[in-house]
Amino acid sequence: GVPGSDADVTGEFLSGDLSRSRIALTMDHQRYEVELPIAGTHQAGNAACAAAAALGLGIAPEVIAAGLTATRLPKMRLMQQEIRGVTYINDAYNASPRSMSAAFDLLLACGIDSAQLVLVLGDMVELGNFSANEHRKVLDRVLRDFPAARIITVGPRFGREASGALSAAPITVCGSAAGAARILPKWVKPGDKVFLKGSHAMALETVVPAE
Repeated sequence: GVPGSDADVTGEFLSGDLSRSRIALTMDHQRYEVELPIAGTHQAGNAACAAAAALGLGIAPEVIAAGLTATRLPKMRLMQQEIRGVTYINDAYNASPRSMSAAFDLLLACGIDSAQLVLVLGDMVELGNFSANEHRKVLDRVLRDFPAARIITVGPRFGREASGALSAAPITVCGSAAGAARILPKWVKPGDKVFLKGSHAMALETVVPAE
């Protein structure tokens, strides 16, 4: 549920950065502030769903709140790594229009200077007839919200949209992760943040250089 609703459990995002989220959970009419060691405004909703399931199993609210602080994400879910002064944020486990949007919301909430941001965006697979429109919407958004960012797309779906109506946009199109890996070292400098997001099949984790 959302704050102000009549749901048994509600979650509200309070603050956070690229490595944590502070949320307020209301369970059985009691408020608990919880710091999750994972990022994203959408984690409030995820935590509320998990808490509701746990309450249904008879677990006490205070135990649920304590347990959420030990949450861990699988690899390539907002995994951060600093290499030669550049921060790589690897969120390439999977991608969908909804998770892309949540990722961009997080980057905006963290106040990252887009001039220091490199976005490596891999195709979102299995979207069927919606594919072209959804890839175009992602590109429209990043150009609007991160005007000074350097953008690399990986895969034919993003490539078609970037090379078509958005041909004048500052986007570099790569057919594969290997191509992006060759380009990226020429673009980054200490202090930059490289955000990688795409479907697992695009292998964006291979774009991150060896330490």
